[in-house]
Amino acid sequence: METPEDRIVMVILILLFPPLAVWYKEGTCGCSVFLNILLYFCFVFPSYIHAVYVCYLRDRR
Repeated sequence: METPEDRIVMVILILLFPPLAVWYKEGTCGCSVFLNILLYFCFVFPSYIHAVYVCYLRDRR
């Protein structure tokens, strides 16, 4: 369970470097982290969308 402080840290990390925010949320270097790194180096804006999805929307289902 994430705390409000974790959410604040994730917002800051998303703004600075989205792959780092995904790694912080996942806790491991999994597929989502590598996909976000690829998106960041190829197309910067989609990496922000993917990071928001992973950090906030994926667990709401």
